[in-house]
Amino acid sequence: MISMSEIEKLVREKIEQDEKPVEYTGGSGHLGSVDFQIDYIGKPVLTEDGYRVNYRYTRIVTTEFTYLPDNPPHRIPVEGFILIDPCNS
Repeated sequence: MISMSEIEKLVREKIEQDEKPVEYTGGSGHLGSVDFQIDYIGKPVLTEDGYRVNYRYTRIVTTEFTYLPDNPPHRIPVEGFILIDPCNS
């Protein structure tokens, strides 16, 4: 059975692949960045396709105009899942 630390690593890799956390410059030349925070990783559930692991994270979008407490970063909740092949675990 695959360990939870290995599952967390796979989830983090999937989120990084989807979100590509990096600083960027928008069309207007303003700086911003996208990052994420993992909120939940579920226990693996065996399905006919493999182990399904549900997860939730928060996408955090900041710009050069972000400041606390008046203009906090945009926080967008996201849910997803990964399938892990039981032969590779």
